[in-house]
This record gives sequence, C-alpha cells and structure tokens, in this order.
Amino acid sequence: MKTLADLKGKTLGVAGGPLDKSWLLIVAYALRTANIDLRTETTQEFGAPPLLAERAKQGAIDAVLNFWPYAARLEAEGFTQLIGLEEVVGELGAKGEVSMVGYVFNEKWADKNLAATQGFLRAAAKANELLATSDAEWDRLKPLMSANDPTFNEATFEALRRRYREGIPERSSAADEADAKVLYQFLRELGGKKLVGSGTELAPGTFWHGADK
Repeated sequence: MKTLADLKGKTLGVAGGPLDKSWLLIVAYALRTANIDLRTETTQEFGAPPLLAERAKQGAIDAVLNFWPYAARLEAEGFTQLIGLEEVVGELGAKGEVSMVGYVFNEKWADKNLAATQGFLRAAAKANELLATSDAEWDRLKPLMSANDPTFNEATFEALRRRYREGIPERSSAADEADAKVLYQFLRELGGKKLVGSGTELAPGTFWHGADK
C-alpha cells in the first residue's frame, strides 16, 4: 500500500471510535485528494490502541490509524507510515502543524489562580524544550520507558524520542486556534451532532488566552 487509494477494500484499524478526530480528518483528506470515502470503501475495526497495534503485528488488519506512541513502536518493528496528520491538516487548510492534544481546565479557576496556571504552562514548555534538545535527559528517562516492556529495544527508544520531538508544539495558541476553527468545520460536517452538538463554530473559550496576560 503506497497511497490512501490502496486502502480500498482493506481492513483498517482505527484507535478510538467512529468520531475520533484524526479519523474524521483523514476521511476528509481522502475525499478531497483521492475521491474515496474511507468510511464506505474500507472495513473499519475500532478499538483500543494497544489491541489494534497487536492486531497489526499479527497481520489481522491491513493498516492501522493509531495513537502516536503505538505508531512509533510499530515503526520500530518495520512498519511504514502511509500518511501523517501534519500532511492531512495542511491539505485541509491549516497554516502549520496543529497541536492535537492539550490540557483541559476550568477557565474561571485558571483566571483566579493565574500565577499557578501560568507557572504550570511555563514548566511544561520548559520540559518540552529540555526534551527537544537533551539526549542525556532521554537517557535518564529510558529505564522508565522500558519498565515492564520486554519488547523495548534501542529502535523503539529512538522511534519514541523522534516522534515525541516532532510533536512538540512550536506555535502560539492563537495560531493553533485559527487552524482549529478551520478544521472544526470538517469535524462538524463528518461527525455531526454526535460529535459537536448544535455548534456551528468552534466554541469560544476552547483556547485559553490567560497565558498572555
């Protein structure tokens, strides 16, 4: 399989469920670039990330859309990436790589505890900066990463470190919010009310701007 079109008629594992945001964005991408609807032209197998990773290794499914740590581990075992989400969001109108995970907290609490909230975010950014630049810090973490994992090896370690570094946010929350508003429309169209309710636009307050105060 070299392109998304090659997935036609195949069994595709999807981590999470049919409303998973990465799945819906890839569905939108395939419709736009290859004129195929992965929802109807593949057989999907939804499930937990570790289960789908094992199914892929067993050859029980033809391809898998999985959370990044499991995808990195599969790469270390010889699997190849067909497409990355950064390519998907770019085709759908995003101006850069979009942060796909974040922190959820009560805005009123954060505003009342501004120094603590800002301090936490600064600490998280500093930790990412350290992990982006220090191989020694990764070596210190290696025993924790390999604990209770008999399959962990140097290739797994390298893949996890590389993929984590690639995913470190490098843009402002304002830039992420602008792109999220664009991508939201694809999620609304494909996920419908089951995913977004009656909202036609990204809800105000989804991104917190208190870090700029």
